Amino acid sequence: MGRRFAIVAVVTAVAGGAGFLAGAARLTTDTAGPAGRLLAEGGPATAKLEILSEPRRQSAAGRFSTGPRYITDARLVAAIRDGQRFAASARVILAGGESLRGLAPGTRIELPVHVAAGGPGTAFVTARSSPRTVEPPGQGGVWRASARETLRAHAAWLPADAAGLVPALAVGDRSSLDPRLEESLRVAGLTHLTAVSGANFAIVVGTVVLALRSFRLPRMAVHAVCVVVLVCFLGIVGPEPSVLRAGAMGLVSLVALASGRAGAGSAALATAVIAVVLADPALALSYGFVLSVLATLGITLLARPLAARLSARLPTWLAAAVAVPLAAQLLCGPVVVLLEPSFQTWSLAANLVVAPLVPPITVAATLALAVGPLCPPLGWAATAMAGIPAEVLATAAQGFAALPGARLPWAEGPAGVIAMALVSVASAALVWGLGHRHRAA
Repeated sequence: MGRRFAIVAVVTAVAGGAGFLAGAARLTTDTAGPAGRLLAEGGPATAKLEILSEPRRQSAAGRFSTGPRYITDARLVAAIRDGQRFAASARVILAGGESLRGLAPGTRIELPVHVAAGGPGTAFVTARSSPRTVEPPGQGGVWRASARETLRAHAAWLPADAAGLVPALAVGDRSSLDPRLEESLRVAGLTHLTAVSGANFAIVVGTVVLALRSFRLPRMAVHAVCVVVLVCFLGIVGPEPSVLRAGAMGLVSLVALASGRAGAGSAALATAVIAVVLADPALALSYGFVLSVLATLGITLLARPLAARLSARLPTWLAAAVAVPLAAQLLCGPVVVLLEPSFQTWSLAANLVVAPLVPPITVAATLALAVGPLCPPLGWAATAMAGIPAEVLATAAQGFAALPGARLPWAEGPAGVIAMALVSVASAALVWGLGHRHRAA
């Protein structure tokens, strides 16, 4: 047994090392030559870009503070700089005005831009004029854009807050989200709900699993249906980098929670990370990817032990509900402060309160997205089902954001990271100690 374990460990290590080396080599190749110099030095250029995700609105308080702006993931395909035209294949972040709104993933555009020096995977490209479409998206992209537009139309009759939240929780479409509600979500620590994450996949597939098990179907049949549902969900939401990453992390979470063994979840997480980095090496430099991995790792390793400790003082269902967001928050906190040096005091409480609302919104909104273009009455009905809990969630977010000390200033840079890591360790030790003392008593 020991020899077999050693062989598996060596093979896994070699395969993982080879995968990361291949990914690093590809990333180096993609950003070599004139393209690499442009990303490293920055400056004006004319760029040909492929849109990778639907442009999302940013508030004026964000990175670009000259008014309402849109931001999207893109791939630099070619560029002209100082009269020299050259090919490229590098991930960038494109920002611009209203002219970017509605661009479907897969669209290729050309426009004058200003590149802010940042290096591979972190370069910001700002549009200096409206883009010119040089290649429209494929039929899949057109269909997804139409489905999203139909979902927004079906949700338009709901109260304003719910109308913005339903598309946001379903597919990360924040175009209809009121800026004031978006700020409340940020202060309350609930912004992650408006981005497609592993939780979306876990909720949708988990709902399918529960439904199929009620009919006592064989396990293999359940697994086969889940694979089909995952593929269809990817097709509806769109094969954007963040969605593929979320799908991989959602699968890992399901493996970990279904198996009940941390080893299975850790192995699945390692496999998913290697596969995602091989597929798109630039994601290794993405904060979103790092946060997804850390959140999944926290749920995989810490959720069950924390729930067991908390169950000494809380009902089992409540202990599990607290343990999952707490486990993710403990590992993500030190990285989050690099993006926003502040402390969301009520984040854990807010996530706990809205947790029961997220699954019905996600399932009903995803159903509306899927059937809306084919059967409008079903789309209206599913949107109505999502609208009630969405309005309650919006009210809860605004209530938590209005509480005293909802967002406290925090140290920036390495000092902030170290301080937040110490807070995470102290919080985990406190939960562990409370459970131990209660059992001892």
